[in-house]
Formats: sequence, C-alpha cells, structure tokens
Amino acid sequence: MDVHVRAVAILHIIFGALTLVGIALVGLFFGAFVALVQPDLPFLAVFASLGAVVAVPYAMLAIAQVVAAVYMLRGSTAAKPWVLVFGVLSLLSFPLGTAVGGYTLWVLLRQLPVPPAPPHPGAAGA
Repeated sequence: MDVHVRAVAILHIIFGALTLVGIALVGLFFGAFVALVQPDLPFLAVFASLGAVVAVPYAMLAIAQVVAAVYMLRGSTAAKPWVLVFGVLSLLSFPLGTAVGGYTLWVLLRQLPVPPAPPHPGAAGA
C-alpha cells in the first residue's frame, strides 16, 4: 500500500473521530444548558429536538467516514470511492478539512506510473 494512501486513511480516521468528539461536546453543552434553564418552557424542548435532528446525521456521516477509512487502511478497494466522497465533503470544513480534502483528492485521483513490463526471454534476439 502506498504511503500516501495510508496517510489519507489515518487522516480520515482522525478527522471523523474529532467530528464525533465535537458533536458530543456540543450536545453535552446544549444538554446542560437545557437542564440548567427551566425545563418547563416549551421552546427548550423544540430547541433540544432540533439539536438532535442536526447532530444525528452528522454523527452518522462521521461514523461512516471512520469505517470507510478503516477499510481503506486494511486494503479494500471498495473503500476508495467512499473516502473520496468524504474528501470532497471535508473540503467545506475550512481550514483543516480543506487541507485533508485536498490531500485526499490529490492522493486518490493521481495516476501512478506503471513500471514497464520486463522483456520476454524469447522475444528479442532469438
């Protein structure tokens, strides 16, 4: 496996894990906020529900990113398109995600040179 492909997989594992930690911290913050303020107010229930509606898809994407990167690290060729999609999505997360996404696109879309085939022993000079 290419060193750059390994680095991309590791970066996506770290990026997905950091996303999950960020979602957990934001959820903990807003959960504590709702618990400390009077819970009888109806808009706080809507506020907490809206936070869950936003956080769950982000968490699912982060988990899928980690899973795809782990499969890529294990050598699965089916993980390449998935990691490529997560690289494109991470371009929107400035500045760290932009760097990870750009590096991902460079690594996964580059054309590696193919070494020439060794000459057949009976093809030339026989």
